[in-house]
Amino acid sequence: MRFGLLALAVVALLAAGCGEADDDAGVITTSAVSAALADTVEVPVYQATTSATTLLTMPAMGADADPQPTGVSPTVVATVAHDRQHFFISIALPPGAQIAGGDAIEFEMWSDSERLVMDTRDYQRLLDAAPGTELGPLEPGLFSVDLAAIGSSHPGLLGALVGVSLPSLRDLAENLPAALDTIEQISEDPPIFVGSTTAASLIRARGADLEVAMRSTVAGMALTSPADVDELTELFTEVFSTAAAEVVIELDDQGLVSVLSTREDMSGLFTAVLEAESLAAGATDQEMREAQQALEGAELILETRSVYETDVELEVPLPPAATEDRTDEWREFLIDAGFDS
Repeated sequence: MRFGLLALAVVALLAAGCGEADDDAGVITTSAVSAALADTVEVPVYQATTSATTLLTMPAMGADADPQPTGVSPTVVATVAHDRQHFFISIALPPGAQIAGGDAIEFEMWSDSERLVMDTRDYQRLLDAAPGTELGPLEPGLFSVDLAAIGSSHPGLLGALVGVSLPSLRDLAENLPAALDTIEQISEDPPIFVGSTTAASLIRARGADLEVAMRSTVAGMALTSPADVDELTELFTEVFSTAAAEVVIELDDQGLVSVLSTREDMSGLFTAVLEAESLAAGATDQEMREAQQALEGAELILETRSVYETDVELEVPLPPAATEDRTDEWREFLIDAGFDS
């Protein structure tokens, strides 16, 4: 559930000190981006294929100067209509990891206003490779979550649960132009626009609550480490609020969004992890010094690329009819992770 949780914030469009001509050009550029996003949203059904790559540079450990891909690399194919969505997620395993059946783990997800359906049966390969692994409510199976039931008993949990899905293009259309600090057109054929913002503003522009997004990320860490969820949520929020983010928007020949790419500098997360007292519990002074030396000068870059298709014949697949009900398990999991505080 950690890949999809991102959202929105409204920020000034252009840096102070621009002359009148620059202001006019900025307004025109912003209007063009806003119109393209809005027009794309009006398409009855669209498909977005999104890939994410994490690039790591650690000079202190002798890594190459150029950032190297690290960790899992998810690819999500989302088919979206106004009333329901379908997601096919493929998670490439880290370099060197070997699991029988292929080099990626796959699962599917369907959502509408009433329920969330997930097919995590392929996760059985993880359990076969590493018996005893705790997957919580994502244990292999075909299951559903009653969104209405969770919303009625614990309204605060609903935002965290529906935030599992990818950001809505409608949210981006409404929020992204205002979330950009700067924006300029760098190409006319095809039309390409580049904007700058912060990682926190980008999260809000994608339709999610910043604290919920940070808590979701931290909750995953807390499952396998002595992390204090509240402490790490606060530290991560500070990092995301200042982390630089670049947004690139490319339009097709119809003036609709065809590609949306982002690049976020998340290097500050290393400092946050070192400052977290709950993670340092039990570590010796020597171990802390070694960790600081290993992370000195380290860079962490997160890149995403979404390619949009608006074929009129696209249809959103329907979920399987018979599923196991895991509403109670998900409610308990989210409460334990601190979302109901």
